[in-house]
Amino acid sequence: MELKIKQKENILLLMQENEEVGYLKYAQDQDKDYIIQSIVVSEKYRGMGCAKKLFDEFIKKAQNENKKIIPICSYAQKQFEKNSNLENILKKIK
Repeated sequence: MELKIKQKENILLLMQENEEVGYLKYAQDQDKDYIIQSIVVSEKYRGMGCAKKLFDEFIKKAQNENKKIIPICSYAQKQFEKNSNLENILKKIK
């Protein structure tokens, strides 16, 4: 299964050929840092690492742009909790 990531406005789409597998929706705060609002994967693709693929791609995007991330989405929050090496990209809310 070959999956590709496409950028569309404030959404990263995960595609297999012409079928949408899942997406990561984000926004920006007043400092232009990123807020991960939701990560959704189609039911038939769950359990295959698709959410992790979207999350990892978004982390690369944020790092390349020197942005911090506020994870609102529960999946993203859990990824930050499990990976202490992501602490430098996590934006602390005051």
